[in-house]
Amino acid sequence: MSYSGECTWISGTGQCDDLSTDCTSFSLSAISNDNDKSTYCLKRVSQAGNCAWRKGDSISTCRSFSCFDIANAVNQATCDKVMSGCTYYQKQCIKTQSKCDQYYAYGADDYQKFYYCQGLSQTTSNSQCTYIQGSLLCTVKTDSCASYSVSALSDANKLKWCYMLSDSSSKYCAYSTGGSACQSITCELILSASSQNDCDLYLSGCQYYKGFCYTKPSSCSSYTIPSRITDNVAFCSNFKNTSNYFCLYVSGSTCANPQSCDQISAIGDTTALKQTYCQARKSSSGYVCTYSSGAYCSQVSSSLSCTYITGAITSQDQCQSFSSNCSYQDSTKTCNLTSDLNACNKYGVGSSTDENTKIKYCRSVLSGTCSYQAGDSKCSNQVTSCNQISISNINDKFYYCVARSSSNGNCSFDDQNENNCSQIKCSDIDVPNSQMDCNKRMSGCTYYRNTCYSTQNNCTLYKTYGADDLAKKEYCEGLKTSDNLLCTFIVSLGVCSNVESSCSSYDVSGVVDKVTWCELLIQNDGQVCTNINDSMSCSLKTYNCESITATSQVDCDKVLLNGCIYYDSKCYKKQNNCTDYVIPASVTNKQLYCKNMLDGSQKYCTTGSTNCASPTNDCSDITASGADNSEKRVYCRRYKSSAGKMCGYSSGLKCEIERNYCSVFTSVTSQQDCELGLDDCVYIQKSGKCVEKYLIKDCAAMLFDSSLSNKVSYCQSYNPNGNACTWNTATDHCELDTKQCSDFDATGQSDKRVFCQSKDRYNCSWRNGDTSSFCRKFKCQDVDSAQSQSDCDSRMFGCNFYINSCFTLENNCDNYYALGTDNLLKQSFCNGIPTKSNQKCTYLSDDYKCRVRDQCSTYNVESLSDKVSACQGMYSSTGIPCIYVKGSTCNQVDKCETYTGLSDLSDCTKLLDGNNRFCLKGQTTCHTFTCEDISDPKSLVDCDAKLKGLCYFNTTNSKCITLSDCSTYKKSDWPSDADPIKHCSTLIDKNGHQCTADSATSTNCRERLCSEKLFYLNSECKEWKSSCKSDGQKCIESTQDCSQYSGDKDSCIKYLDSDNLNYCKVIAGSDQDTGPCSTLSCYQNTTATSDSECQSFQNGCVTKGVGCIEKTAKCDEYRGTRDQCSKFQGYVSKTLTEFCSGDATNTELSKCRSRICSDNMTDNSDIQCQYFKSGCVTNGKGCIDITASCSSYKGTQEQCSKFMGNNRTVYCWNDLEATSDQRCIEKQCNHINGITNEQCELAFPKVLIQDIQTLLCVSNGQNCISNPAKCGDFTGNNITCQTFTALIDGPCKGSSDNSIGQCQPRQCYEAPKSYNTDAQCYDYHPTCLTTGQGCMKFQSQDKFGKPTLNCNSIVNNDVCTQKLGCALASQCLVLVSSCSALTSQAICQTTTLSNGTQCVYDLSINKCREIQCSDYVGISDNNTCQNYGSNCTTNGNGCEIMKSCVLYNEKLTCQSAYSTDPINRCTWTDQGCRQRECKDFKGITNSSCKSFLQGCITNGQNCIGPNYSCSDLIQKTCLTDYSGNPCIFYNKQCLSYSKCEDLKFTTHDQCQSFSELCTSNKQHCIPLNKCENYTSQVSCIIGVDGKCGWINEKCKIFQGCSNVAGSSNTICQQYSNACISDGVKCVEQNLCSLYNQQFLCENNKGLDGDCIWTDNACCLKQCEDLKTNTDTFKKCYDQLSHVKCSSNGTKCISLTSCEYYEEKSCILGSDGPCIYKLPPDQSSGQVSCRLKECQDVTGKTSEICKSAFDSAQKICISNGSMCIDINYCSSYTTKVACASGGIDGQCAFVPSASKANDGVCKLFTQCSDADNDKDVCLSNSKYCQWVSTSVKKQCIPHTCLTYNTKNDCTPVPSFDQKSYLLCAKVKNICQEVQPTTLTMETCYRYSAQTYLWNITTSQCVQCKLQVSNNVTNNQTGSITDSSHMLFTFALVFSLYF
Repeated sequence: MSYSGECTWISGTGQCDDLSTDCTSFSLSAISNDNDKSTYCLKRVSQAGNCAWRKGDSISTCRSFSCFDIANAVNQATCDKVMSGCTYYQKQCIKTQSKCDQYYAYGADDYQKFYYCQGLSQTTSNSQCTYIQGSLLCTVKTDSCASYSVSALSDANKLKWCYMLSDSSSKYCAYSTGGSACQSITCELILSASSQNDCDLYLSGCQYYKGFCYTKPSSCSSYTIPSRITDNVAFCSNFKNTSNYFCLYVSGSTCANPQSCDQISAIGDTTALKQTYCQARKSSSGYVCTYSSGAYCSQVSSSLSCTYITGAITSQDQCQSFSSNCSYQDSTKTCNLTSDLNACNKYGVGSSTDENTKIKYCRSVLSGTCSYQAGDSKCSNQVTSCNQISISNINDKFYYCVARSSSNGNCSFDDQNENNCSQIKCSDIDVPNSQMDCNKRMSGCTYYRNTCYSTQNNCTLYKTYGADDLAKKEYCEGLKTSDNLLCTFIVSLGVCSNVESSCSSYDVSGVVDKVTWCELLIQNDGQVCTNINDSMSCSLKTYNCESITATSQVDCDKVLLNGCIYYDSKCYKKQNNCTDYVIPASVTNKQLYCKNMLDGSQKYCTTGSTNCASPTNDCSDITASGADNSEKRVYCRRYKSSAGKMCGYSSGLKCEIERNYCSVFTSVTSQQDCELGLDDCVYIQKSGKCVEKYLIKDCAAMLFDSSLSNKVSYCQSYNPNGNACTWNTATDHCELDTKQCSDFDATGQSDKRVFCQSKDRYNCSWRNGDTSSFCRKFKCQDVDSAQSQSDCDSRMFGCNFYINSCFTLENNCDNYYALGTDNLLKQSFCNGIPTKSNQKCTYLSDDYKCRVRDQCSTYNVESLSDKVSACQGMYSSTGIPCIYVKGSTCNQVDKCETYTGLSDLSDCTKLLDGNNRFCLKGQTTCHTFTCEDISDPKSLVDCDAKLKGLCYFNTTNSKCITLSDCSTYKKSDWPSDADPIKHCSTLIDKNGHQCTADSATSTNCRERLCSEKLFYLNSECKEWKSSCKSDGQKCIESTQDCSQYSGDKDSCIKYLDSDNLNYCKVIAGSDQDTGPCSTLSCYQNTTATSDSECQSFQNGCVTKGVGCIEKTAKCDEYRGTRDQCSKFQGYVSKTLTEFCSGDATNTELSKCRSRICSDNMTDNSDIQCQYFKSGCVTNGKGCIDITASCSSYKGTQEQCSKFMGNNRTVYCWNDLEATSDQRCIEKQCNHINGITNEQCELAFPKVLIQDIQTLLCVSNGQNCISNPAKCGDFTGNNITCQTFTALIDGPCKGSSDNSIGQCQPRQCYEAPKSYNTDAQCYDYHPTCLTTGQGCMKFQSQDKFGKPTLNCNSIVNNDVCTQKLGCALASQCLVLVSSCSALTSQAICQTTTLSNGTQCVYDLSINKCREIQCSDYVGISDNNTCQNYGSNCTTNGNGCEIMKSCVLYNEKLTCQSAYSTDPINRCTWTDQGCRQRECKDFKGITNSSCKSFLQGCITNGQNCIGPNYSCSDLIQKTCLTDYSGNPCIFYNKQCLSYSKCEDLKFTTHDQCQSFSELCTSNKQHCIPLNKCENYTSQVSCIIGVDGKCGWINEKCKIFQGCSNVAGSSNTICQQYSNACISDGVKCVEQNLCSLYNQQFLCENNKGLDGDCIWTDNACCLKQCEDLKTNTDTFKKCYDQLSHVKCSSNGTKCISLTSCEYYEEKSCILGSDGPCIYKLPPDQSSGQVSCRLKECQDVTGKTSEICKSAFDSAQKICISNGSMCIDINYCSSYTTKVACASGGIDGQCAFVPSASKANDGVCKLFTQCSDADNDKDVCLSNSKYCQWVSTSVKKQCIPHTCLTYNTKNDCTPVPSFDQKSYLLCAKVKNICQEVQPTTLTMETCYRYSAQTYLWNITTSQCVQCKLQVSNNVTNNQTGSITDSSHMLFTFALVFSLYF
């Protein structure tokens, strides 16, 4: 029984098993650990593909591998490499999902997961996603904040998390303490407000007042003043109603309605009291009132209004809150009219104000245009250069400068210039956390590891950082030089090092563990280094595949390129033959292993038992079926090979690769049909056939029927010889599109680049720097805003990515445009770009292109304003940076002393030397800054801070010393009392070696010598000096070899040779002899029996059985018997060994040799012999070489028939009487009496000769003869001759009279006249071609070597057109190249030239000429004119040459024609014709704007662009500007944002909600900084260095409450809100019971509430502990912060259940409101306190019932006569109750026939439920409409017409929102349509995203739904095919954006 299923190998069972159909077959029920589940599934595979599982999956089985399972994603290419259809998003590969909870939440913490999910959306309803703390998956944004599942969170986390969430309409959520869910935010729930902006940020309609937000009332008089307000007058006077008028306060607990000042009664017994009363109030418009006389107040004059502010004035906010016309004057601490303060120098600063506050004050006025200079008494205008800012008297110079800026950028402080600030450098940027931080302070910097830096030209110029050497190495490896060279780190150096081209270039003389460190280094080609024999330099490490640690093919290729194949975490050696792959025992899936292996011809292997098997050649595996060759040919052509080639047939039993013509295809309807089997075929629509590409010599050969609908796309479907074709409407045929970019002249264009790129069909461009004004072909450097290699790949093939740009490698520097937004970026680009000629490039400011590097002195900067920056970014031809010293050219960076001729030597401090050190001012020239110039260092840290890695700190005299040779350290530099030996031992030289001195009188140090120490251990000597080793007694140089030692047998073997790895050998002679030692040899070990023993004896030794031998020994260097030799492996190459063997006569002293096939005398299968040695096969009793002839085999006929000789190309045979010891012979065709080809092939199956399956024998009807044969070898009649296979000259024919005779080849002219294709003629005979009516023998060969006929032999028009070199003009003629060569009018009119140009006969000149644009008339379609010529356009009634818009003088032409302008469409105005602009069209969709003008988009109201900014956008389109920069909608406008300062948040929490890297300075957000750098208490919460605390008006790192001596809570709370005071110092706030001091207890609250000191201990205060205000419930209720209290009329008591209260206490219980009354179901009995019910409420209206209780306690509704509890709709019986809604949702009422107010209430689930309830129907007008006629009143769903407004026509949602009614405008009326009527533009949008446009069928089709096998039937369609959704997303994106 056959089985066609897929199998897999089951490890441990020794058997195959079925490959599971899908991954859900693998159960996880027995695995508890999530990581183990993931690992288990990732190792499984099913028939459907790889499996996976990850945390967050709810199923208990594996599932199919998806995009989300791709690990370590870094860009889109990472995703594409693993799986198609994935999208890269925030370090993850994803696929768009139908539901948010199908996305895994990704991030290191909850906040990262929150921002990750926020960027995603689900396809269902296009809803945005969000995240809730602790979740594994994202969740959908809900319509109601209360719907978010936060019940599992603590109250503290609810408080935090609810404020991070917003509902689906982007309204913020909030949390009320004690609640179980989030709720929609109200003004009163806005936390930590510090300004009106904080209120407005969350909610409109709020009023800010003293730290809180309040809801503006519509009426001031109905607004109850909050209980926290202590000054009612001030509150109401500053409080506005919804009409924005100021309220008033008269008396009572509410504000009063607004009035003008003269309407406010002046109250008071005296004038002074009346004046005080009036001045505390404002008019309704906010003007200050006063009093002069009479009964009413009066308004203060506006010119004096600012002076009426009373109290201490300290800020701008105070003045502004008093009047928007007032500004704060810091010098006088008063408010002045803003109109009087109109210049920076009119703002004075207070003398007592600190400097930081002064700069903040000055920068806050006049829109940030002012600054402040230290010591000034007023603000000043901003400086143009930072060095204009003097800092000579400033203490904290760095902070002072950083806080300032000039008009040219931010400032910083350079410690080489103590008197002035300096322009900021990259390295000055303090504590950056991202590239954004670098960009905020300065452009052109690169962020890396919390540092901003400028790219250096040598790695040694980079300082290195890290806690240990490995961390430093990791740091350096993230850096590159300006030449794009990689960096690394060597442990003995203090700076980074260049990655070298050779391992031997790494100097590791100062490294102790050389092997370990060298193996951490690589060459620049990626190969790994090692160290041999403790050498001073590294060496290249060699590998074999199996030793490589790998996770991908890339890892294998890094070590042995193209030598290994990766499979399942290992590399395997690549083999030439599949059978050479031995399947490892550890492999569990043999099939998968072999499918991953390739043979030498790059074909994948198949599976065997112990070895892989040869690849399958698909066609040759198929047995041809059919009665004759023709039927077999038809049969085989149904199949394709594994390479996708069509199978065919020529002879024999099997099919083969089709070698026939394209015209074998029948029923062809498209190009795709021609590509199904054969390469190089083209579809010709007119004939419905496929033809060879080489025959389609030009566009005119692409023939089609005149009725073809898509002629343009058909002509463009193939480009003959790389030339583009188009459709010529006049001649109605395909022709060559000859226009090129250089045909477009951009002269006079305002933007040449836009103009050229608008010619999108031709892919043109232009850039500044191009010498010609004509357009050119688009190239890689024209790609804009590239962010990765994938951006380059997606735009143009063959581009490389470099610094936000794409490029192709050019020969010279001046071939590159200098790309970048400023000069610094252009310098970075040019300095690092490579060239083919190895030129090094640089950039001179304001150039358009890069230039080749030269001497710095050749760079002329005379015309540049910023010469310093220009020179600093350039390099010389030798790679040395340039610098500007003086004059008009640059200088090469050199020693400071070479900088001469400066007029002011103080300028030396601005110059750098070759070591990147600032110079010092000398006497006559500049002076190099050295270690000795560092003042007052305290440790090596101070030395490194100035000159990293160049100094050594001498602890003896506390000085920094320049690292050098020991001998340079002189006594003159030492302390006077220093001991030379001790002092020098504290110093190290430049190689890291410690120094010493000769004696106590030495005047300088010297290098340590090995001979100075008597150590017998190598390690002790190396510790003394790294280049030492021991000779057993003393230290010696490590370079000494064995011959330099003397010793005896025992001593020599202790000495290391010069490689410092192997030991020396004993001397010859007796044990007592002494003399020179010699190098130890492997052969000296005569006892070792294993490789490990030999390796430990001497490196590089292996065993030779007994004793050792070098591992490079070949087989013939080993000795032994055959058995002994067979255990050895001889050396072949570094990566290859071979098995050894020996002759049967070998003795123990005989030479071994390489294994040969005949050494195996037992194996009896080819596989076993192949395993024994490659190239061996079995001879039945052992192995033999595969190339052996048949005579090398022995056996009977049966035995010989199993063998093949001569490399398996001939079959073996023997006589019938042969015995088993007789030699075999070659099998001949005539040995077999085969009467059919099949019988011959069964006896002689095809063999592989020169990679072709070859048939050896064919039948002549009687017996087998050799193949190939000719017709003359066969005898037969006309019928039988046609059945013979004659490959030489067949097919054959017999005599015409059908008599028996010798067969003859067919003749072409005898073929049927109906044959009109070359394929038909070829099948008739291979020498035949068609003439169009029958066949003819080919006459010659074309230039491609293909057989062909002469043009005049062709009698069919279609065949003529398809013949190379022929043209149809009345007859088939040789092609012409010029119209003027034609003289016949008839031929002229029907001729098309070789370039596709049509000829026309011009009667005016009586000549044949090429056709022109103006020859075409009556044409209004531009595409039609364009098809005639790329320079043609329509004028509305014909074609004319395309021109600039301003040259079109007719309105019709202007509106119809395309132009040569950058914007190639025109608009007619009163002034004439001009180019179109986006704003000319009010389009509301991107597609309509794009169709109006390419590059335009909609902002939702009208068209904008192409270079639109955020301010051009409205709220719903406020996403990014045209260049991709982000936008944010804030304060009713769309703003650009990219940094913290863009957000005007005034509190820390608000800024943190935007980014965890931001805080606030009370005015706007700022980046996190060090605590010490914050100047505002608002900011002082958290810094980059940890938690902060505010103390003494400064921000410090929080070091615990006890760090501050605070005598009051005010001081301690400023430091941290977690601190309180014990009267002396600050301590941590704690539980009351843990306070051990009475002061602490009585003056502070505990974490658990109010405290009380009693019985000498602190306790939590209880209600019963209250002593004052205890006689009423109201007084007791909220006295305690942690618990609510009641009163029994005398004292306060704890809340308990209502049933336990007496009458006086019966107000509120722990279970809710109480009432002292009979139970509701009793009319008499004992009155008691009980829980209040709805029935107890007096009143029967809905308003009274609903307001009777807090909704969190109980909800009451009215039934028309009394209040009742809310219930399910079905429980109501009255209309009033039904209208109130039920627990289950909105209700609908059906009245009874007799009573209109009584009836049945039901849940409102569809429009018809409200047929009797108009109010309910109208309340859901989004879904339903009320229809009232004289006949019927009913609630029905909307139609397209009733749902939409006049201009809209959108889909109508059903009541349950699960389906839509599709609408579209038909004859300008919105009506229901079928999806088949929708267009590509309207399909997705008008179908509510439920239909998509199928580009293949050009139809609007319903989105397909995929149903999981695990989902039950009632869930069908709930899971959407994610790949389809991704396409949907892409389509929406393209339509809208």
